[in-house]
Amino acid sequence: MRTNQTRRLLAALVTAALLALNAKTNAASSALGNFMEASTAIFPNELVGSVRQEVSYDDNVYCATKGEEQGRWIFSTGLTAKWFRTSNYLTYGLEGEITYDHYHKEAHELSEFVYSLSPILVGNIGMGTGDLYLNFYSSCDFERLNNVDQRYARSYTNGVQAVWNLIDHERWGLAITGDWAYEYYPDKEFKNNTNQAYGVSIAPFYQLTGKTRLGLRLGYDETKYKNNERHDDSDNVFLNAFVDYRMTEKFSIYAEAGVEKKSYEGSTKGTKGDGDFSPNCRLTLRYAPVTNVALSLNLEHSQAESYAEDVRGMMRETSSNLTAAWTVNPKFLIIQALKYTLQDEKESALDTVQYVYELRAEYSLKERFTLYGEYSYDIVHYSYDHDLDYDINNFMLGVSWSF
Repeated sequence: MRTNQTRRLLAALVTAALLALNAKTNAASSALGNFMEASTAIFPNELVGSVRQEVSYDDNVYCATKGEEQGRWIFSTGLTAKWFRTSNYLTYGLEGEITYDHYHKEAHELSEFVYSLSPILVGNIGMGTGDLYLNFYSSCDFERLNNVDQRYARSYTNGVQAVWNLIDHERWGLAITGDWAYEYYPDKEFKNNTNQAYGVSIAPFYQLTGKTRLGLRLGYDETKYKNNERHDDSDNVFLNAFVDYRMTEKFSIYAEAGVEKKSYEGSTKGTKGDGDFSPNCRLTLRYAPVTNVALSLNLEHSQAESYAEDVRGMMRETSSNLTAAWTVNPKFLIIQALKYTLQDEKESALDTVQYVYELRAEYSLKERFTLYGEYSYDIVHYSYDHDLDYDINNFMLGVSWSF
């Protein structure tokens, strides 16, 4: 039997995975995996809020190359809220956050409010059907477009993921998934990136054992931009096989892999990769080897839009994220993360490899008062132009009070 400590660690990793959503719908979106995880996840009843104050130092705030770095102090004030309730058949709740980042002196133009809000509902609504999963999300971000285009851009994203298992059978299931997202860039400089994306898929699956589900997923996605001045509209079709395996409450894995075909309209039609079948995959693993340690591994390989200079077309992105949470004692928590991202540009030579290491320590001074610190190191390496390489060190110290 798991301890409450292990339950809290795993619940934190699960909810973080479910609420950290990709703003864009792409082939083989995460909706089905989120449904599989949420339908067996533990969402403890809770209502908690917190306020926090952080001060951090970024030694390369503009992502400049070696010798051109500029460091800045950043003061952040934030408010978070989390509310979850579980009844006999339904789990519902939301998690939200609003933050103001103030950049000191010369980088003051980067000071902005950002927010995120994500209601979730999962459970059985009766009528002879299986589980239903709904996840709405809304966010405002101010961040770099990607590793190549390092300009900061404000964007607003609203979307929904929905999954409905139409067959409530001991052995068989038929899940229908739907995604929709609208990403709006208000600034004139970036307005051509405004887009909406939507997709649907059908996924028959078989309950091989009480712990294992196997299935196939056939889907279609489409992305439409405000205009064709920067990007052209595109659509995807994909066919994937998936497995959802939960050996014990301490271990779970969801894997999905197959092929996808992305086709462009307009002047992007005929560029490299357009209309070709290519592999895609996604893996999510959670494991608690002992009562005070929880591990999380996420892997993904998929297509994405290129932001390299004025190039149109696609890139292939491969990413991984390994996170370990260790409760040293009831008051002291350590979290480490290793991240890797490869962006393979099809129409330019600006391929990049990114490595990130993060270390976070939290100490509860009192029941509701927590002191924490974080260090991160981020390095971006250009495969064919090393003069563009850059790295970032970030140091942060913060306090939070929960209520």
